Amino acid sequence: MQFPRPFLAEGAPNPYNGRMPVLGVLGHTDHGKSTFLEKLTGVNPMHLPEERKRGLTIQLGFAYWTPPGAEQVTFIDVPGHERYLRNMLRGILGMDAAVLMVAADDGIMPGTLEHLRASLFAGFEHGMVLITKTDLVTPERVEEVRQELMEYLSGTLWEKAPVFPFAATKPDNLPEIKQALAQMAQDAGRRDEQPFAHYFIDRVFTIKGEGVVVTGTLRGQPVQVGDALHLFPEGREVRIRKLVQDNQEVERAEIHSRVGLNLSGIKREQVSTGDLLTSTTIKPSKGRHAALLAFPPGHLSEVKADWKRLEKRGPELNIIVGSALLTVSSLLIHPMDDTHALAFVSVNEDMPMMPGRRCIIYETAAITISCGGRLVDAPDYAGLKRRRKLEALTEAAQLIERSLPAGSDLLGDASAAAASAALRLVITHSLKLSERPQLSLLPGQLELDTRQRVAEGLEKDVYIVADGFVAARGKLAAEVEHAKRRLTEILDANPMAGPQELGKVVPVDAAMRLLPEAELARLFTQAGLEFAEGKVGVPGAGGGIPPKWRDTYERIKERFRGDPGRFPTLTVLKQDFPAASRLISELLASGELVHLGAGAVITGEIHEKWVAQIKQFLSRRGQISISEVKDLTRASRKYVIPLMEQLDKKGVTRRDGEVRKPGARFAE
Repeated sequence: MQFPRPFLAEGAPNPYNGRMPVLGVLGHTDHGKSTFLEKLTGVNPMHLPEERKRGLTIQLGFAYWTPPGAEQVTFIDVPGHERYLRNMLRGILGMDAAVLMVAADDGIMPGTLEHLRASLFAGFEHGMVLITKTDLVTPERVEEVRQELMEYLSGTLWEKAPVFPFAATKPDNLPEIKQALAQMAQDAGRRDEQPFAHYFIDRVFTIKGEGVVVTGTLRGQPVQVGDALHLFPEGREVRIRKLVQDNQEVERAEIHSRVGLNLSGIKREQVSTGDLLTSTTIKPSKGRHAALLAFPPGHLSEVKADWKRLEKRGPELNIIVGSALLTVSSLLIHPMDDTHALAFVSVNEDMPMMPGRRCIIYETAAITISCGGRLVDAPDYAGLKRRRKLEALTEAAQLIERSLPAGSDLLGDASAAAASAALRLVITHSLKLSERPQLSLLPGQLELDTRQRVAEGLEKDVYIVADGFVAARGKLAAEVEHAKRRLTEILDANPMAGPQELGKVVPVDAAMRLLPEAELARLFTQAGLEFAEGKVGVPGAGGGIPPKWRDTYERIKERFRGDPGRFPTLTVLKQDFPAASRLISELLASGELVHLGAGAVITGEIHEKWVAQIKQFLSRRGQISISEVKDLTRASRKYVIPLMEQLDKKGVTRRDGEVRKPGARFAE
């Protein structure tokens, strides 16, 4: 299978070795990004006819380069014009490192600053700067641009980036730049594997005879031909028909590599740029997410660092996650300091969100980047009122600050892990310390260690920490009261009911369901209840005849002593004890009375005695007739026939003509 256009220069070596670091090329429009890539790789990344006609990058472009003796590198060329800023944002969150280009004649332009702002939230730590078009200006101008640029780069990841002059018409220092690029690609390093594969789609097209093809950068886990993936937001299952890298079909794709997927089980209109493929399925979060956010440094910020202003602009915002551009419906923010905040972010689209994933918030009216940050785990907060949401954000922010060392990066992995744990704890009032959020991209051990630190910082008079589990004492007390009320309801309906399974008396989301049994026993004992073997009960209640029914109960039992011919039928029993219909129903339900059928009733004790006699007879003789059953029990056919039919149904006996013989379940 071939892609519609070549990505490699004609005759270029293609030693695919499993991983391709992804480097971005950033900068204002017409600052030489595409020209540089063509000089470096031999391929012009502008692939649309309109782009080539106008000399302007509109969509993401791609090119590949293999340094001598090193891993192959993928370059993403992003648009520099503000009109296509959102297309740039779809690409920057998939980069491992980047090259920033500034033309010497123009100097720093709006596109330069937007790309700089975006890079601060992309998660990469390595960069290189090229001052281009140096052949058009004097050396003094090049130095002027360099000094101005360093002022803007101060305090950012770019501060220590190497800076090179570059002229496309006379690229004498290209070998030196190539060497630095190879080093940067190596320094970007391998990132840890994650428990699942994830892949944001940045291009979609069809190839005649092949079907739907998507492109993107594979993260998390390798995939291979034949694997099933889940396409979100719908969660539809698709299958990999073919894998393509550098116009070559491969059987397996490694993580951090650019790869095209030829998918089966999907039509072109069912997949879009920004959709997410994962190797695991999860229920989408119905547009409700949470994030740690930060404004860019003041000298790089286009808008005032004002969280209230941003909160009011909620419907005018987009949040970019991977290559997905989502529409914000509301934003609720708790400032942690002047430039950092914890926020609930609601969007119009359903999409599973991965805790730890980088995100950027973009103002559609101002056409600028407001802030960016990390997504964090949060339980569904749809049922919470605004005031409670603000309280939850405030409480979570306090827990985050207590659990982190002073001076921690509030957008770092540890902060994202602490925020995920804190929000879950303050909203659900419980937290399992050994459990990671589903689809988390954060390092596993760090996440578990951070949860432990969050637990260690809790006030012990407010929370119980026991056996790897945290729960708010107030929530547990409310759940105990709920169990009490439920037990009372059950005993009112059935006074003979005994202790109940925990799941029958507490809510489905009860925190106490995760507590160890010893802790549960302590909680219920303090509340005047009993707990043993997973069951909750009221001391002295249930499991027997209530005092108000005991006299009637003895009178009913008296009616079943002596000659079976004098036993009352069910109808007669209810007529003789009209006020005891509920007691009779409970005696039947508990097995104290047994209804054989056709109104014939006996006590459970008599039923057990008769069955034992019949089984003993069958063990000796091998068969028994109705007459012999009558002689054994001294009962009439009114009792004997429904009794034997009951035993036939249970498999204790089986009918063979006029006699019964042992059935399949006789020995039980």
